[in-house]
Amino acid sequence: MKKFELISLIVTLLFVRASFAQPVVHSYGSLGSDEYASIVAHPSGGFVAVGTTGGEVGSQTDVYLSKLNESLECEWTLNIGGIGIERGNDVAVYSDGSIYFCGMVLSNSVNGYKNLVGKLDANGNLLWSKEFGEGVWDEARNLVMDDFGNAWVATNSFYPSGEERVVVYSLNDTGDLSSPINIDQTGVNSNAALEYYNNDFYILNNHADGTSAHYDVKKFDYVGYVSQTYEVSGQGVLAHDLQVWSYGVFVAGEFLNGTLRNPYTCAFNLDGTVNTETYNIFNFNMWYNSAHSNSEGYTLGGETTDFGFGEQEWVLHRANVLGQYAGGGTVGTNKFEVCNDLLVVNDTVYLVGSSNGFQLNKQQQATVYRNESVVLSALDPTSVNNDCFYVGIEDLSIHESLSFYSIGNNVFQTLTQVNNLNVQVYSVDGKLTFSHSGSNEFQVNASPGIYFLVFQSEKHSGVQKISIR
Repeated sequence: MKKFELISLIVTLLFVRASFAQPVVHSYGSLGSDEYASIVAHPSGGFVAVGTTGGEVGSQTDVYLSKLNESLECEWTLNIGGIGIERGNDVAVYSDGSIYFCGMVLSNSVNGYKNLVGKLDANGNLLWSKEFGEGVWDEARNLVMDDFGNAWVATNSFYPSGEERVVVYSLNDTGDLSSPINIDQTGVNSNAALEYYNNDFYILNNHADGTSAHYDVKKFDYVGYVSQTYEVSGQGVLAHDLQVWSYGVFVAGEFLNGTLRNPYTCAFNLDGTVNTETYNIFNFNMWYNSAHSNSEGYTLGGETTDFGFGEQEWVLHRANVLGQYAGGGTVGTNKFEVCNDLLVVNDTVYLVGSSNGFQLNKQQQATVYRNESVVLSALDPTSVNNDCFYVGIEDLSIHESLSFYSIGNNVFQTLTQVNNLNVQVYSVDGKLTFSHSGSNEFQVNASPGIYFLVFQSEKHSGVQKISIR
């Protein structure tokens, strides 16, 4: 009997210890400013996160896409982009392991910002990317996969008339683009979230701004027919995220409490009626950016500036199915944290965003915060720095651009003949290691590794990543 009691005590202590495992925040990125914007689980195990990096030499910003294992260690990373501006906003994974991402790209000042959608295989090889858009400025903000392997993307399009439209597109597995589906065509509109549930799509959009700000959720089918609208009469509300499941349609965001930003949630029934709408009133700034369902209701992530002095910390709360607070608090450093997305797997929380407080380079680094506690009783994490930059490279294909290829022994040659070629090769930390002028063929004398080839000719200029062996 005593032996049985001892075993029971040990099991209980192990269970308690597991239930209150120390939270961990993992930092990733370069010496520049980096962030993760979205995270999803991968069918082969681990996770895929997408965001933006500003740490690449010769480029302004790139899409920053990482495959992480179950311990949040980096398996591979791609910086996807050219010499212009690229941003990664959302990521989705199909059942075969293929990876889709969306964001925006500025290849040149004539075309302006355009929607960017790309596909990679399960090993991180870029299969295709698409740049498109109907307006003078376009941004692909949210992405979901349907049951047939099509990617659906919600975009914002800005027009000279001042209208800001929400437009939805679908792309098949080879990147063929559908005709645009205009969800909100007039006025000032902004897409916040897109969900796929039971063969229907649910889109969360904000309308107007300031004290006139309000939102709605529209349910539509594959041809764009809107069959249900979820909305409330309140003003001064800005919605940031959406969850749709068997319990209903759940919206999280913020409302204007005078000059303060305070948390807001609304739980709709699937038939469109309002179950519970909650305005949380505080005398300091706190708001929700992300929501994800869990076994007992929802996990809510956001930010707070209640400590002042320019500080901003993460907010991480548990809530019941009505959105009512059930545990959690603030977490972070005395620096600046940003929450962009949440993922909950078996009640373990993964919050992604950025922070400049967990490492010493004083730049925002991409971060993943993990907490295994069901009730979020422990919030402050230990810190782990992950080497997850320049593991892999991919350039977006751009028409009329110049490219180089290796013909062996670190000898490089232009794909097409050009005049007055000038080449400089930089290491990943920005040091000039090689220069060349004249011929279209040259040998790079440098140690093995990844380098950046900056080139200029009569008609071309740009940057290409190369590998020295």
